[in-house]
Amino acid sequence: MAMFTSVHLQGILQLWPAWKYWGGGRMPSAGRAPTAAWAVPGAKGTWLSKTKGKPVPVTVTEVDASSGAVTVTFDSDPSAYKVVPVSQFGAGGPLQPAAPRPGRPGCAVSPGEVLAAAAAGAAKRRSPLEAAVAAVASRERAAPEARPERGGQAEEQERERKRRRQEQELAAEAAERERVRKLEELRRWREGEAEREREAARERERQAEEARRLAEEQARRAEERRRRREARELEAQEQLREEEEWARFKEQARRAEAEQPLPAWAALGARCAWASPTLQRQLAVTITGVDQAKGIVTVTFDSDPNAFKVLQAAQLTDDGPLRPRR
Repeated sequence: MAMFTSVHLQGILQLWPAWKYWGGGRMPSAGRAPTAAWAVPGAKGTWLSKTKGKPVPVTVTEVDASSGAVTVTFDSDPSAYKVVPVSQFGAGGPLQPAAPRPGRPGCAVSPGEVLAAAAAGAAKRRSPLEAAVAAVASRERAAPEARPERGGQAEEQERERKRRRQEQELAAEAAERERVRKLEELRRWREGEAEREREAARERERQAEEARRLAEEQARRAEERRRRREARELEAQEQLREEEEWARFKEQARRAEAEQPLPAWAALGARCAWASPTLQRQLAVTITGVDQAKGIVTVTFDSDPNAFKVLQAAQLTDDGPLRPRR
């Protein structure tokens, strides 16, 4: 084997990225949890839906550097998302990359299968050091032609780094927008929940006020019924007293009539005739008062109830002014 020079060492260092990708595989950086190589923000994949029973397209929106968990959103509904832990990556997991399998279009390749294929290819190739030494020797043999090619490769690698950096920045911006959107949704939900709680409190107050109003209305109606019942009882008692007084008055009148020498026709309520000397004719009268103790009879004219006459028992004769109606 030829002796290493600074040119060999420089060639090996230039080929280090290629060896790291082709033979050595991608290793997680310090402080970063391992995850699938294809699971970067913006990557497309499929999620095996238990409800629909088929894979549905998803997009990687966020990768947790500490736990390695990946957040994906459904292409059909961006508001729905899933957080997939590292344990669910692999051939049997629900999350798969959308890259087609070589020779079998439309079939996703799991991260485990990709790593297995890379390991098998690396076993068949030479060791990285031997490949680097051979590449340097070959490049030295064709130095004039290789220099422009190395310059083109460096420019291509620089463009690729810039492109990846831009993709990472875009993915970070998308993740930030998604985070802001989720925070806004959470804020709106909290505001809606607070409004619903205020509405429920207002509804409870309204129901309590309605219950108080009904109770007051029932109390007012009960009080009104009690007052009407008491009024009816007082009215009945008053009427009973009047009836008893009237019965007592009639009994006294009957007894007085039996004791005084008043004519039998001079009874309370009797219809009589009054001989008017002024009008020279008889007027219809009604006996409205009889005082048996004093022997006095009061008559009221039927044509004018306000006009009345008071007669002594001595005036109740056949030729007197008050005579029974024939």
